[in-house]
Formats: sequence, C-alpha cells, structure tokens
Amino acid sequence: MQKYGKNYSGQSQYSDSDQYSVNDSIMCWLWHSDRLNWGYQTKIQMQKGVYLIQILSPLYNLAEEYVKYFSYNYGPFSAQLQGTIHHLCSLGLVDLIYYEPGINGKARYTISEKGKFAFSKLSSLPKFNKMVDLSRIISNMIDIYGLDHLVDIVYEEPTFKKMKIEGQFSKIIKVQGEQNLSTKIIEQFNSISQQMFKREQITIESLIIAYFDYLRASYANSKEV
Repeated sequence: MQKYGKNYSGQSQYSDSDQYSVNDSIMCWLWHSDRLNWGYQTKIQMQKGVYLIQILSPLYNLAEEYVKYFSYNYGPFSAQLQGTIHHLCSLGLVDLIYYEPGINGKARYTISEKGKFAFSKLSSLPKFNKMVDLSRIISNMIDIYGLDHLVDIVYEEPTFKKMKIEGQFSKIIKVQGEQNLSTKIIEQFNSISQQMFKREQITIESLIIAYFDYLRASYANSKEV
C-alpha cells in the first residue's frame, strides 16, 4: 500500500494493519526535527536518525518494512533509505533544499507543508501513534545530548559496533530478530528495573532513556581509552 502520495487522500489502511514502511520513520524523524527546531537534516543525520528508529521499533511491537543497512567506516548506511527519501521529495512531502551531486554528494532535507498535513492526518490513527511516540522519545534524547553527537551515539549502538569491531564492513546489519543487540539490552534494563524497584512494568520511555545513558557512557569510555 502506498501510504503517502496520491493514495494518501483516500481511506487510510493503517487501522487495518500493523505493517509500516520506512516512509513512516522518515516522516516522523523530519516532523520531530522540525518540532525541535533543528533546521534542515543532512544525509548523515537522516541515515543515523532513521536507523535508531528502525532498530528500536520492536519495543513498540511495530511490524515494519526494514530497509537494508550496511556497515561502513562512516557508520550504518542504506542506499534503499536514500532512494525512499528522494521518492518522498518527488511526492512533495519532503523538501530538498540543497543538493550536491557525486559519490559523497551532500543534501539537506526538511518536511514540507504538504508533508506536515499528511503527518497530521496519519497522527489521528492509534497505530501510527506508536511510531510517532517512539520517534519523539528518540529525537528528545538526541536533543538532550546534542544533535552534533548523533553520529557518535549511533557508533556506540551495539549491533553496529560489534560488526565494526569484528571488521565486518560492507555487511548487512540485522535490525530485527536475534541480531538486534539494542533490543536485548533494553530487555535487560527492564528485567533489572523490575527486580530493583519491584514494579510490574517500567515504561518504554524510561527504558529508552536508560539505553541512551548507556550509549553516552559507552561513548565517554571509548574517548578515554
């Protein structure tokens, strides 16, 4: 189903399906970037921000279309994601405000007025709100630590970092299932918190906050070595 574009004005099928596409992650990231007044988003920021949303989406039981990320020297990268961003630009949902061609070409993006309208319509649907909430928490944490540290934080993401340490460059990063080490860590946080505080359940937001504290501490430790 094409969730954005010409079919968007019709009856949304979100209410009948838990299946999401990478479009949703992109639009949510840009929406919250605008909300937090970050300005435009570069290609690197788009890649790393959406990567965090995708790899943590199992926390909300989101059945997503996962794009293929590869492990490179400059962190997780997805050509598929880049193509989807350009497609959203062609639909007028994302504004491309700067473009420099080439292998390492630069680009800057922001959500368009049309994109904001589409987002507001979808936000009324409960299941889409899961994605909105997840991306809100992640973007808030990035805002606290500083957008400039987005890449540093992603470099400490366990699934990518493990492959980097093992020298597995240009390999596909598994962002779901047993290879998703980030989700495993948050599950451990949940188990520990229940034992320590004797609560039946800790909120997902608290778990993600703890997870980002872990990433930040990991980054600080790596700088000291």
